[in-house]
Amino acid sequence: MTEEEWLTGTNPTPMLALLRSNSSVRKLRLFACTCVRTVWDDSWPERCKDVVYTTELFVDGRATENELNRARSRACQASRPAIGAMRGKVDSAAAQVFEFQLIFAAEAAAPNSQLRHRITVRYGQWFHYHINNPLISVMPTVLRDIFGNPFRPITFSPSWRTDTVLALAAQMYSSRDFSAMPILADALQDAGSDSAEVLDHCRGPGPHVRGCWVVDLVLGKD
Repeated sequence: MTEEEWLTGTNPTPMLALLRSNSSVRKLRLFACTCVRTVWDDSWPERCKDVVYTTELFVDGRATENELNRARSRACQASRPAIGAMRGKVDSAAAQVFEFQLIFAAEAAAPNSQLRHRITVRYGQWFHYHINNPLISVMPTVLRDIFGNPFRPITFSPSWRTDTVLALAAQMYSSRDFSAMPILADALQDAGSDSAEVLDHCRGPGPHVRGCWVVDLVLGKD
């Protein structure tokens, strides 16, 4: 994959393949959680939602590995009957998304040793075979928001982390409300940032999600 293909591509499968060897496990977990959050609704089994909540706590050191494993096991058990009940009741495209989301909710909580393969390969396979599904269209943008441009790593100056910058980033990360990204750009510029990549990303159309590469750089998350 070339840099241009990463920046403009609409197929997430080759993008995931690029991330297979050395991507941040934390960011892959957050990408998986975002995939699941994209379409879940009130019909979802609570144990399948719980594995996403627990994964998000785990990446921030607020849940243990044992808690993560238990949540994953419960999600796997809950997904089977839910998928069975869904089949035959809705159109096939909706059923495919539902099945994908339930199964891959558990993948977000896979052990570190298996995580890269499970997300980059198994998600990639599903995306490949269901490329026309509306869910697919937002995933390249989400990948770019979380992983930035792998071809051009950004050097982030510690001097840009003013109290205002840190407060804005922390609030957005906690609330999942990223509407203040343009304000973060202004605060970074006031702090001396002249990085076009950083400022343009903050002022761009988004969407932004938890794991956004600029917010992560501000907060010192990998």
